[in-house]
Amino acid sequence: MNLEAMFERCEAEQTPAADILRELRESLMTDKPLDMHRLYALGYGDFVQALEALREWRSQRYIFQAQARASVTGLASVPSPLARAAWTDVEDHSCAR
Repeated sequence: MNLEAMFERCEAEQTPAADILRELRESLMTDKPLDMHRLYALGYGDFVQALEALREWRSQRYIFQAQARASVTGLASVPSPLARAAWTDVEDHSCAR
């Protein structure tokens, strides 16, 4: 899991790249904006890790949102712990309404 690896790295390292990844984590957890130019300062491998973490984060949020909607209709299943941790009263920004 790229997201989990990124979170662990944020805790373990004190490097400029880890600082940027911490900013990304903070942005994801609090739904605050992140200056995308900060990601451009990462080396290629770190940049790819950040993009993969974003992809995974978005997938987990989408899954959790679908499960939350299903729970309203009685079709609930238990969301993954990663999705539960990621959920922070997020608006649905999908195009389908």
